[in-house]
Amino acid sequence: VNTVAAADTDEDLLSQYVTHDSKVVHFDDYSEIDHTVFKDGKEVTVSSLAESSSVGKGALFSGRKFLILGFGKEDESCIRALIEENAGKVLLQENKIIADYAVVPLLGNKVISTVENVVTNTWLVMCIEQQTLIEPQSSPLFSPVPVKEGATPLQHFVLSFSQFSGAERESLICLASQLGARVQEFFVRRANPKKGMLVSTHLVLKEPD
Repeated sequence: VNTVAAADTDEDLLSQYVTHDSKVVHFDDYSEIDHTVFKDGKEVTVSSLAESSSVGKGALFSGRKFLILGFGKEDESCIRALIEENAGKVLLQENKIIADYAVVPLLGNKVISTVENVVTNTWLVMCIEQQTLIEPQSSPLFSPVPVKEGATPLQHFVLSFSQFSGAERESLICLASQLGARVQEFFVRRANPKKGMLVSTHLVLKEPD
């Protein structure tokens, strides 16, 4: 029988480590977090997230203004390109204009300006995948998950994801890894040391079978 993590249990577990921040904070409050994640020895970056998705060019973000916060130079450049290729405008942090969206990593970044919406790069890529402006509150992956520095609440979990694809799947893998979980491609009941496979603890499904 496949083990499926209950949503309520996960929410209770994560709530012990989540901090609640407003959208307007001061730069002095910023605490940098390492957002590097590896899957099967390969680094999962914004670039790989975009490459795994069917992103295209268009006028999706026409008239929308963006801030990009908390990413390294390579990832920031990739996000900027995605926004501009879809007719959006990227503002400098010093700009006094109120942005429509501040794009931050999954594990969050303190926003130093007043903005209409704080969203993750997952939201950005999935909007482009679907060629529509998705409601930021429609998925937990579209809002940052601030976690206490050094906290790894999922460190004893071995997870596999099924029924997810594209940016959504890559983001779940990234988030689970950042929270300390081991993520495997397959759900297994017996360990296989030769293949580096551990006994799975949870199979996460988009819809119950």
